[in-house]
Amino acid sequence: TTGWRRSVFLGARKARGGAWAVFSKEEESRVAAGSEWWPHRRWESELTPDQRTMWEAALQAASVGRYREAEQQLQQLLGRLPDFVPALSKLGAVLAAQGRREEARHWLDQALARDPNYPPALNNKGNLLLDSGEIEAAIALYRSALAIDEGYSTARHNLAVALKRAGDVDGFVREYKRARRGRLAELRGEARRPPGGCLPGVVATMLLAVALGALVVR
Repeated sequence: TTGWRRSVFLGARKARGGAWAVFSKEEESRVAAGSEWWPHRRWESELTPDQRTMWEAALQAASVGRYREAEQQLQQLLGRLPDFVPALSKLGAVLAAQGRREEARHWLDQALARDPNYPPALNNKGNLLLDSGEIEAAIALYRSALAIDEGYSTARHNLAVALKRAGDVDGFVREYKRARRGRLAELRGEARRPPGGCLPGVVATMLLAVALGALVVR
């Protein structure tokens, strides 16, 4: 069973094991609505009310593992808005979660062709490469995402996982600690805190995921 197929939902629920996680729609929408840094916000401002409803439905479906439904919603949205980079990136993640790696790579490449500096697409393609054993290439993509946004704790978490798999224990410990500090800072409201705060379960399961060597999708 591949890491993509063992996808889990990280949030207030307990992580059930496996290598991939999809954040809940609530987390994504809170961050998108409340933080200028998060790239969804810029892109979502272009959506019509109908398109936003479709996008949110896709996020919700993906967050609970209904990947076929999410795929249909994303394809429908992209039929209307073919350059909507968050949907291209999310579609890649959703396809990868179904074990459809080549299709996933195609859509992630499409996202990066339109916006090579979109951190979630860099993170998601890094996950795809890491799951395929291309560890150094994955590390390079996580570092690229962090060069754009050094506070992107999702990419830093995945970088820690990749360094662990590469045998770089010192690097793993360093990035693990930095990812942990970033998540705890969000919980305390010291950095990048969305309205309403960060769900405590997100922090707890993020730390559990690092310990298990699990990756996180955006």
